[in-house]
Amino acid sequence: MPLHELVLAELVSTELKYSSALTTCLERFAAPLQAQCATLQIHPLLLKHIFGNLEDVATLHRDLAAQMAQKADTGILDCLGSALPHMESVYVS
Repeated sequence: MPLHELVLAELVSTELKYSSALTTCLERFAAPLQAQCATLQIHPLLLKHIFGNLEDVATLHRDLAAQMAQKADTGILDCLGSALPHMESVYVS
């Protein structure tokens, strides 16, 4: 396999793993803590400080991973280019 194909495959693989890790964080930590805020006497604002906009970040990367996996052979760089404006709004806020 040519080097550029290996690099693109690694980008897709890394994005899929990162997206999965973000989803796991939301499902295993953020959601249960939010559901138990009152019981655990955790102020909702504290969770907002801890998790910030993780849901937005996870959605962005889940969509990007899906697009990259779908276009792995043809237009992966287009996926990255089209995601940049969304990344700015999620990461620079």
